[in-house]
Amino acid sequence: MAIVIEEEKRIINWFAVLVVMAIFAIIGVAAYYLFFINPSSINVVVPSNLGKMKETIKIKFNPGEVLDSPALKDLKIYVTPIEPEPASNKNPFSRFLP
Repeated sequence: MAIVIEEEKRIINWFAVLVVMAIFAIIGVAAYYLFFINPSSINVVVPSNLGKMKETIKIKFNPGEVLDSPALKDLKIYVTPIEPEPASNKNPFSRFLP
């Protein structure tokens, strides 16, 4: 008398395999287009103020003229300076002692 043992066959879920393959394909195509293809459809728009920018670059700034100007020296200080208080007490618990 022979004992016949049947092995369980693995059932492959083809839908799950196809979904995983599709996800990898989408990621691969996106990475390819993102890193390896230079898009030629992007138009570079140059702002109209670029001519003014060239003029602005030619301006030379001399801090000595600003600091020595009579308009800056005529300014008055209307705010009194704040005097710093001590950062801490010698004994931080002294206010709790009788």
